[in-house]
Amino acid sequence: MPEHPDAAIIRGGYEASNRGDASSFLAILAHDIVWHEQTCRTLRGDHVGVDAVGTFLDGLQGRGLTTMRLEPYDILVSDSHVVALLDVRMERGELTSESREVHIWHLSGGRATEVWLISTIPKRPTTSGMPSLVRRDRGQLLDSLSRAHLSSGAIDNR
Repeated sequence: MPEHPDAAIIRGGYEASNRGDASSFLAILAHDIVWHEQTCRTLRGDHVGVDAVGTFLDGLQGRGLTTMRLEPYDILVSDSHVVALLDVRMERGELTSESREVHIWHLSGGRATEVWLISTIPKRPTTSGMPSLVRRDRGQLLDSLSRAHLSSGAIDNR
């Protein structure tokens, strides 16, 4: 059975993200997308519009994140939604977080108009010899990156 067109769009977005191809990833988003970020306390909220989502995603790299891999292991499709179940790996130096996430996408006209991100319990948090830096999930890793940059003055949090 061929893959549903909406599933192919979302899978292609993850593939683009993993290649570091931001423009191809952003191309799957409607201009007025609403991105509901719930996985990170300091970045939590709604990002409205493709430019706001692009700025949000750029901010992840600006916080010291060196690697983020989004690997869907199952994609479920209905007439109005795509639900992706993912393994997520994020790295910052020696700090590594591996978790599972659920992304719920609403598509219209071949573009994502709304997405909700939900993080679950980590699969295997690991470090390279620095156990005090192990974070339990993606949100905690992103929170630590935000705090580190806020304390260094690299980010103005007004």
